[in-house]
Amino acid sequence: MDDNGLCYKCPIYEVISTDRKCVCQTNYARNSSNSKCELTCSSGQFKYQGRCAQCPLNLQYRPEISGCACPDGQYLNTYGVCEKVILTPVTCDAGFYFDSSRGCVACLNGCQTCSSANVCLTCTQKGFSVVNRVCQASCGDGLIAST
Repeated sequence: MDDNGLCYKCPIYEVISTDRKCVCQTNYARNSSNSKCELTCSSGQFKYQGRCAQCPLNLQYRPEISGCACPDGQYLNTYGVCEKVILTPVTCDAGFYFDSSRGCVACLNGCQTCSSANVCLTCTQKGFSVVNRVCQASCGDGLIAST
C-alpha cells in the first residue's frame, strides 16, 4: 500500500478493488479486532478445512461437537437417516420394580408388587397387608403371626 492508500499487493484473502484498495475476497469479511479477512459462511453452513460446508440430508451442525448430528430427540439409523427416538416403558415381572440405573430390581421380601426399594404395593402372603409401605400381618384374620 502506498502513501495514498492504494494497493499493489494485498494480504491473504484480499483482492485489489477497482479503486485500487485492498478488500476482502468473496465469502470473507474483515474481522474488527485484528483487521484480517476471515471466511464467513452463510446460514446453515459451517467452516470446515478452510471452506464453507453444509451438513448432509437432515443433519444439523452442532458447534459443541464441531460436526454434524441429528436434531435433538433423533438418532442416526444404520442407513444414515435421522429417526425419532421412541421410548417404550419398561415393565418388570411381579416382585420387581424398575430402577433407571439398575433396571428391574427385586422388591422387599414379602412384597408381590412395589414401586421402589422401600415402597410395597401388595403382599405375597394371605393375612398380610401393606401398612406404612411394608407388608405386615393383619389382625383379626384368624391367623397367629407372632407371639
